[in-house]
Amino acid sequence: MKSITFFEQTKEIVGANTLCIRLANYIAENFDDTKVFYIGNKDYEAKHLINMEKVNYVNYEVGKKLSFDEDTVLITSILNIFDVNIELDLSKKVKLLFWCIFSLDMAYLFPFSHKYIYHVSSDPKKVCKFLKFVYGSDYKKVQEGYKYMYNNGALAFMDSLNLNSSNDCMDYNTSDNINYLPIPLIPKDHTVNFNLIEDDVINLGWLGRLVEFKIHSLVNVIKNASLYADKYNKKIRIHIIGSGKDQNLLNKCIISDNVELIFLNTISGDKLDTYISNNIDIMFAMGTSSIESSKLHIPSILIDASYKEIPLDYKFRWIYETRDYCLGEDVTTMQRINPHTFEDIIAQVYKQDGKKAVGSRCYEYFQQNHSIDVITKMLFDLAPKSNVTIEDLRKLTLYKAKFQFIKKFKRKILKINN
Repeated sequence: MKSITFFEQTKEIVGANTLCIRLANYIAENFDDTKVFYIGNKDYEAKHLINMEKVNYVNYEVGKKLSFDEDTVLITSILNIFDVNIELDLSKKVKLLFWCIFSLDMAYLFPFSHKYIYHVSSDPKKVCKFLKFVYGSDYKKVQEGYKYMYNNGALAFMDSLNLNSSNDCMDYNTSDNINYLPIPLIPKDHTVNFNLIEDDVINLGWLGRLVEFKIHSLVNVIKNASLYADKYNKKIRIHIIGSGKDQNLLNKCIISDNVELIFLNTISGDKLDTYISNNIDIMFAMGTSSIESSKLHIPSILIDASYKEIPLDYKFRWIYETRDYCLGEDVTTMQRINPHTFEDIIAQVYKQDGKKAVGSRCYEYFQQNHSIDVITKMLFDLAPKSNVTIEDLRKLTLYKAKFQFIKKFKRKILKINN
């Protein structure tokens, strides 16, 4: 591939742009025949993560449209679809590939939709009805753009949950031309230790932000751990790696005296890998966090999202039991019941050689489905298939949605980045 370009409109470091940075660095460092560009805000907080010696970084400034005329494929989050039009002046040579990353990101294109999702329902089909009712003709304009991009190879989906929720939100039924581009992670050279951390204490881990759709899953783990600890008179230690605005909800948990919570805030990089390897026998996580532990041969449970309290009879699954790259579903719309009770997963790991058996399968799943060399090959296959340019999208009614003019005003006049 001659050239690939990544675009990020925000100044802040968020999960979606770190995925693009990871790919940009890997391609630039390992494929000399592929030129890599990264278009980012001049005050981009994540600049230090980019290999500036290998990646061609292009600065842009809010309110000043950047001309970009390269024979390249530009990849960016679908959430940036309006920003591509606002911030960039792209030539016909630039093909577009939008990465659909979050389960309801097509809904998040519409202002205030997050209020409905958080407080009413996260069911994509119900969200679709809400969007149609509130946005009317604007919804149809976005829907038309979605169908066009889907049919012309300009959409890549993180997993089956993202694919299905996107189709449901846009009221589009198709199983053809599915382009998956899962979360990439760089394999870690590490010493594998399959020994249990302690003989007389069960060491569990939680990795992830303590926010609305994740916190209820953590509460469920704590409740299950308390019941297990009291039933079998076992000591359980839960290492909570992460922080967030909803941490206070944990104060309402009734916790067994046999359960200890260790709050560690955010840890990253080598420090995270070392802590996980030295302190945790079973990790509970979703999304990228779940493969952070899998890459280290740690038995990893894939948890699911919920905006409401999760029943105690909720069951769990190992990461290798997922399908179509899905790293967490919505509890309210799950298509199948997970197979394992809390007691099952403890029994599997804490039997002889159990940690080795389960951890090895989790690692194999990571290598086959999320290792960055595998994802790069998928990207190189997908990118040339896109037949969509910015001019193609402008011929549709996509960029005529009324609500996006508010964003244009804020960007050009007020010069703010949201």
